[in-house]
Amino acid sequence: MKKKVMALFVAVSMILSLIACGSSNSGNDSDSASNEETSTPKPTETEAASEESEEENTTASEAKDISVNYTFVTPLLSHIVWLEAKKGVEAAGEDFSGLNAVWSGPQDLSAAEQVTYMEMALAEQVDGIATFGTSEEAFKDVFGKIQDAGIELYTGGGDTPSLHDYLNGGANPSAQEWGYNIGAEVGQALKDKGEDTAHVAEFLYALDSALAKDIMLAYEDGLASVGLEVNVLGQWESKSDASVALDAARSVFLTYPEVNTIMCSGGECAGAIATAMGETGKTMEDVKVVGDGVQDDCLAAIEAGTVYATVCQNYYAYGYIPGMWTYMSKAYNEKVNDFYDVPLTIIHKGETEGYDASFYDGKQWFEQYYPDYDWNEVTGK
Repeated sequence: MKKKVMALFVAVSMILSLIACGSSNSGNDSDSASNEETSTPKPTETEAASEESEEENTTASEAKDISVNYTFVTPLLSHIVWLEAKKGVEAAGEDFSGLNAVWSGPQDLSAAEQVTYMEMALAEQVDGIATFGTSEEAFKDVFGKIQDAGIELYTGGGDTPSLHDYLNGGANPSAQEWGYNIGAEVGQALKDKGEDTAHVAEFLYALDSALAKDIMLAYEDGLASVGLEVNVLGQWESKSDASVALDAARSVFLTYPEVNTIMCSGGECAGAIATAMGETGKTMEDVKVVGDGVQDDCLAAIEAGTVYATVCQNYYAYGYIPGMWTYMSKAYNEKVNDFYDVPLTIIHKGETEGYDASFYDGKQWFEQYYPDYDWNEVTGK
């Protein structure tokens, strides 16, 4: 009896052992399956980078088929200096094949009419608008509408500092650099003559222009920086009209014979002032005139020794850069949000040729802002 019980006990133990072993093997199979699932090979970093590269290449290829609409609203549609900005607008449209670049604006200087042209571009739902900041007060409302519509907005050639919250950026001259540097130079020239006071007449294309007023303040600071007393005789408005500037210059020379320097913010002014100087017998020894821009009559007066110098802006850049920014933002999602001080050039006698050698090269600004992109690939050039 005892042997039978013992045999039965051994048999039960063996069965339980087999069941336990089976259960153990089942667990190992589950672990093995789990390990296989968690260790599924992932793409290597090189493969992932390759896939990303392919996506980027596809984006770059597709960008060439994207249509981007850009409008530049100029303060003066046919004014000689602003036609240089028109060249920049058109060149941007040529360099970036998907960019439809439009030049628009009033024939006569009018902030209200500029607003009308901006509202027209707004109604057309363009992708980007650039304009010259004629009047902050007049532009505030339309700038807000453009921002609300999600249209990119830039200034080109004239900033609106108190309206930066509405802007994506701007390509403008630095008023401080413009006025101060030439002011210090003229101030030293007057001091070398034995003058102790700079008697300044200031010519502005518009008396309410924030840019022009800031230029004049910087010019006064530049004159004072060399130790001169600064006596501002007054400010005269040219209204971007050479005949208005000529009448103002005649009045200045008759009313203020002590005037020894004239600073201009308005391309039509220097040539007109030179004419009035000839009529009244004034020479550069008597009055140092600083022009604005590179109009033929201004450059001729510099070479003739009547006008002291002129400050040259790159209007081409004012039209080109915002167009480039608009295109790259919409086609490649590359946002800039920058206020770029477009370099200024002071031109004296003997320097009236060759000063613009680098003015018309859009590639320089492209490489400055988009170093990770290939100019040839983006433009097809």
